[in-house]
Amino acid sequence: MAESKAHSTLCAEEAEETMKELRAALARAGIILPSLRIDPTSLTREAPCPLIELGAA
Repeated sequence: MAESKAHSTLCAEEAEETMKELRAALARAGIILPSLRIDPTSLTREAPCPLIELGAA
């Protein structure tokens, strides 16, 4: 169980870092996506696989 929680935390942290890198790369290209975020429903699974939303409706 502890291993699963550690994996989940690592996945979420990696997704957060990826999102920050994507936001910075887009900004360098003059693109601003204010709704860029991690999809909250992708974090609710037992074994989360975080997805990054480019735009929320």
